[in-house]
Amino acid sequence: MFEGLFMLLALQGSPEPQPSGLQLAALREGLEAVGSFTGPPGPIVARGGPPSLLVERVQGVKGPSGWVQFTTWRSPGGVLQLSLPDTPPIAVPTRDLRLYLPAMDTRTFGPAEAGGAPAPVREALVRDGGPVTVEVYALRAATRYHVRVAIETYHLPPEGPEGRPETASHTVLWVSDRPFVQGRPTRPLTPAGLQHTY
Repeated sequence: MFEGLFMLLALQGSPEPQPSGLQLAALREGLEAVGSFTGPPGPIVARGGPPSLLVERVQGVKGPSGWVQFTTWRSPGGVLQLSLPDTPPIAVPTRDLRLYLPAMDTRTFGPAEAGGAPAPVREALVRDGGPVTVEVYALRAATRYHVRVAIETYHLPPEGPEGRPETASHTVLWVSDRPFVQGRPTRPLTPAGLQHTY
């Protein structure tokens, strides 16, 4: 599974299709529901389960309290359809998804496993010498998820030397395998989600 995922790193994403149907931004902030996603199959079918629609991979050094250093990769973008009860399908660009999911696969490679490791892991082992951990997260078809509409705010640079930064906002969808508690996820955001920028 890991070798196939690493081979996808060379893929160039095609232009992102435009969403059709009900748009994510039309939903009210704080809306929580249980639904499932459909869309073009992603790169991995794990252990005979349903196909993945979106895959995130993190590789790096992980200590007892979490990641010390890491790099991430996310499958090329697209638009998924979210199905909720009593609602028309909702078009959600994958760039607007924030995953609060557990890793579906974790593996640590040491120098002794370098020969059987995917090329990017072998390179990291040669460069850094220590163990390299790889985790894979996936949003899968035909799987029910808890979703919540959220608003992310960010700052735009000033237009001139005397200007002030402006605040802007963007509607996103939190996705978790667990219910939200008092409007908050009970799992951490995936490492790729932590690195999202505007």
